[in-house]
Amino acid sequence: MRRTLFGPAALALIAFTAPFAHAQWGYPFGYGGFGWGGFSPAVGYGIQAAGLGMMASGIGNYNLQTAEAARINVNTVMNLNEYMYESLRQMNRERMQARLQRQQNLNQAMRETQERLRSNPTQQDIYSGDALNVLLTELSDPRYAAIVEQYAARIKIPGSLIRGIPFNYARAAVTFGLDKLTNAQPGPILSRPEFADDLAEYRRLGALLREQAKDDDKVDPETVNQFQAVIQRAADKLKTLTGVDEAQRMQAQVRIKALLGLSHMLEGPSLDIFLAELRPDQEVGLDRLLAFMRSFNLRFGTASNANQRQTYDQLWPKLVELRDEVFGAGTGTLPTDPPRAVSEKALEDFYSGMHPDELHPDKKPGPPPPPQPAES
Repeated sequence: MRRTLFGPAALALIAFTAPFAHAQWGYPFGYGGFGWGGFSPAVGYGIQAAGLGMMASGIGNYNLQTAEAARINVNTVMNLNEYMYESLRQMNRERMQARLQRQQNLNQAMRETQERLRSNPTQQDIYSGDALNVLLTELSDPRYAAIVEQYAARIKIPGSLIRGIPFNYARAAVTFGLDKLTNAQPGPILSRPEFADDLAEYRRLGALLREQAKDDDKVDPETVNQFQAVIQRAADKLKTLTGVDEAQRMQAQVRIKALLGLSHMLEGPSLDIFLAELRPDQEVGLDRLLAFMRSFNLRFGTASNANQRQTYDQLWPKLVELRDEVFGAGTGTLPTDPPRAVSEKALEDFYSGMHPDELHPDKKPGPPPPPQPAES
């Protein structure tokens, strides 16, 4: 089985993009009011933060460009992407285990199912989105981002194909990280008696959100609101706390910002806002679709009508073509492969560069209107 990390290519991409990655971290480039014409050449697919489109849209902040962004560098984005990718793989493993739990040899059944989905899917496997999501898992591994982008840009698809995809928000992957972070060691400040009720409540709500999203990626908006209210209560309390070590206060602030930022990844507007200006006859590279899905934590949902099934019939061979270009006779990382070690610190490091005011929805404008089509 051939597995190549393409380290030099990835490093070359990072070296080229690093000077530009600081000033515009907050929003996925090329969508919504900014057009589907593509990213700035200075911004690569590999350093685009996973799920940040969901967070930006959740707080109504569609163009985050602040001085604070300079503190979020390429490494923190890559670490976040690795964490979110592993969360997605954990979600896929758990769902596959749940479907096959009555099989006598669970591990063997999972391997056989995965191989069928990857190499010889049934029509139902494709229309359910399961087969496409196995390919998406292979192609989304951050370690292969540079080479995937290189080949994907050469494969063109019409805008009508993208607009026909039944996208699913992968909220379960976000709640996986949220649940882990709420149960991590809280540090000296948040361990104080003043925060005992907050700690217990946000841990309870974090577990509840994960349970809600486990099967179908849906969460109760009221639970999200309750979670955010508890986190905000702890943040307000932290501001008024006196006589504490400032380094420890900063540590607690970072945890609170990470929890609040992740909670906003569970929100988001209708994707119609971001697909509105993608013309049906407009051809874009497959890399644009993959980047869009990464930015909004999207997966392939179930094709429930004839148009969506036709979309998958056309998209499946394109993804197979890309996978074969990238991996040849080998494979990328699959849902049932052993998990890689990731740390919740990746979440805290990423959000640490944001000012607390940037995480309040009532202080942000709505999305920009799509531009008017040019007159011919």
